Amino acid sequence: MYHVLELFGGCCRISGACLQKGLRIAQPLELQLGHWHDLTLPSVQAEVLLWILGGSTWAVWLATPCTRWSTARTTGMQDTSATRAGMTLAKFTLKVMTACHRASVFYLIENPEFADSWKVPALAKLRLNPQVKWVLFLQCVTGKADLVGRLIKKPTGVLTDIPEYVEC
Repeated sequence: MYHVLELFGGCCRISGACLQKGLRIAQPLELQLGHWHDLTLPSVQAEVLLWILGGSTWAVWLATPCTRWSTARTTGMQDTSATRAGMTLAKFTLKVMTACHRASVFYLIENPEFADSWKVPALAKLRLNPQVKWVLFLQCVTGKADLVGRLIKKPTGVLTDIPEYVEC
């Protein structure tokens, strides 16, 4: 039995969409869902990697927080617990990608189109791989809105190795 695993799920919209399409999902992980979902914790990271390497995961969707890499981040910002957590999560994302490659699990990595996270050498190199597809979309097509309900464009990139995307 294979599952789609959503990491850094926010409102877990991806898991909901997968479920509506008849796909099996694993419990999405998002810090707002509780302490066990804290992907900065080594114990939680280890469990997630076991799920991926254990053979029951078909695909992993990662929407790694881009706070650490944000182009909106001001120059000279002090190293805070938030920026350290962001770096921990960025490194964990690379571990997840490695585990996905090792276990032949598909992955989709989502971040704003212009986030500096795409400049991380491992991700920049991956974008050049012909077996990987860089897909751009505007968040407004997913219903993303601001606090007063206006749709937000927010150009977003997804890096994936799912063949159906790569062949588009």
